[in-house]
Amino acid sequence: MSESEEVQIRLGLEEWDESPWEWGVYVERNDGSDGEDCWVPLVYGEMVSFDDARQRWRNFCDATQGIYRNPRIVRRAVSPWEVRDYE
Repeated sequence: MSESEEVQIRLGLEEWDESPWEWGVYVERNDGSDGEDCWVPLVYGEMVSFDDARQRWRNFCDATQGIYRNPRIVRRAVSPWEVRDYE
């Protein structure tokens, strides 16, 4: 599958998906001291769109090497009790 096909599929799914989802970025952060490795998995979530998540993902990719590793864009279903109506 080409990259353009993947983009079209993602855009199509995002456009027609009526269920509550949130985007985020999974990353592993090194919390070790004195050169020690202590990788902690984290998910930075609550992003409204794929583009928001992509921008955050790029920030992690550009971060100083050795602090973060394995950044990935993730998407999760939001439970009904987590949905807030701001209107």
